[in-house]
Amino acid sequence: MKNWVIKKLGGFTAEQHSLMIRVYQKDIVELKRLFKEVEEDYLNEFQSRKQTQLELERLKEWRNNVAKVLRQNKVPHHIVNKVTEIPS
Repeated sequence: MKNWVIKKLGGFTAEQHSLMIRVYQKDIVELKRLFKEVEEDYLNEFQSRKQTQLELERLKEWRNNVAKVLRQNKVPHHIVNKVTEIPS
């Protein structure tokens, strides 16, 4: 039975396994903290991109409205295109 337990623990005795768990416990806590930071950074970046996308959509909508008003006022197309062009 003891050999089976040692084999299941990866070749380490229960005492060695317990010691390894205690030694790596600090590393595990640190990794969890790092994963939490990365997750928060990712969510912040996602929120920032979402905000940027909304601003871009508003800009496009504004541009289309300006172009529509200019065309209704018989402004030539080449001028409308130049005025409503989005710089890259």
